[in-house]
Amino acid sequence: MTTVQDTALVPSAARLPGAQESRERQGLGKQEFLQLLVAQLKNQDPMQPMQDREFIVQLAQFNILEQLQAMNQALQQMGQWSAMSQASSLLGKQVEATTESGQVAGQVTGVSMSKGQALVEVAGHKLALTQIIRLIQGPPEAPRATSDGKTT
Repeated sequence: MTTVQDTALVPSAARLPGAQESRERQGLGKQEFLQLLVAQLKNQDPMQPMQDREFIVQLAQFNILEQLQAMNQALQQMGQWSAMSQASSLLGKQVEATTESGQVAGQVTGVSMSKGQALVEVAGHKLALTQIIRLIQGPPEAPRATSDGKTT
């Protein structure tokens, strides 16, 4: 016996909230997975109900999906912190970077985060790390005397 699924219960990609690009990249989300599972349970053949094993497998897949989403979010945060750390290491350094209007060179005077991307401030321009094309080494620092008369 063939079962007929109610397509109104199964969301299409065009009706889902959020950007189409992110949906294509991420596949089914938690809400879509649950909607599909509910639709499957509602429309199952009463003479051949879903086997316990199948149901457990689908619940396990749902659990794995949640864990992968949490791991993806954690990796994105780690990447942002790594980029912020890398940008912070450039504070006070001389760099050369490309901009839409040409090239700019100067000292990195600030670091910020915008839309998950680390930015450095050089000569009044906020630049992504990928725009930096060269790190300019300044003259070596002269030795400094400490309070006990030693030099560093």
